[in-house]
Amino acid sequence: MKSFVAGHQMHYPVAIGTDEIGALYHLGAMPLTVLIDRKGRIAVSHAGVVDPKLFEADIKMLLAE
Repeated sequence: MKSFVAGHQMHYPVAIGTDEIGALYHLGAMPLTVLIDRKGRIAVSHAGVVDPKLFEADIKMLLAE
């Protein structure tokens, strides 16, 4: 995974989900990308392929909070 993240210039924390994480956040669909806010809550979720520009806008919104 580290080489994929480095190769795609992902400069933010990335985690591969487990069944336990899915249960913790009540996730059912896969693939699913979630952005978790500073309080540990799901702030934004994207099912399927994520548009990089939309994803970046969502990240910037959360960082501004």
